[in-house]
Amino acid sequence: MGKTAAGAVWLSARRTDPFDFYQFWVNTDDRDVERFLKLYTFLPMTEIAAVSSLEGRDLNACKSILAFEVTKGVHGWQAALSAIEAASSVFGERRIDPELLASSDIPRISGEKADAVPATIFPKERLEAGIAAFELFAETELCDSKSAARRLIKQGGAYVNEERVSDMDFRIDLSHLRDGGILLKAGKKKVHRIKVDGGVV
Repeated sequence: MGKTAAGAVWLSARRTDPFDFYQFWVNTDDRDVERFLKLYTFLPMTEIAAVSSLEGRDLNACKSILAFEVTKGVHGWQAALSAIEAASSVFGERRIDPELLASSDIPRISGEKADAVPATIFPKERLEAGIAAFELFAETELCDSKSAARRLIKQGGAYVNEERVSDMDFRIDLSHLRDGGILLKAGKKKVHRIKVDGGVV
């Protein structure tokens, strides 16, 4: 298990999905980016030293590079690539300056694949009847419990296909399918895709 001031993450893919592992490092505190690059990657120290003077978009790009390099080291290059492609499909395309930590082989223009987003396959019959949003958010572990999911909805942090859920009784059904899936988001950083057994309906 890896650990930072922000919390803990498991190195085993069975305990922490590679996409969630990648997102964990993307969410690194600004003050820790340079230190974590030195501790957890093999990038040249001369390149990492320049991070101390960065801020804003460039510093956020360094977080993506940190996440990519650590994920690659733990789960392999393909898993790291899938994670960054999945992140771009959910949070938007990211372009990284070729001169920024230039030794990293991170794609400088992120792709659009979403295969690495954590997903759960549901029987078509369950979604035909509709499932309460708070139940689905708890079942997919976007929230720790149904009561936590209700609080998330009340606070305006629950999204279905990028649309905020405001009704506590909101039900998710087959009408919410987009490209064969339903994207759930808890806040801006935790995502899960619902897929229907049998594919597109």
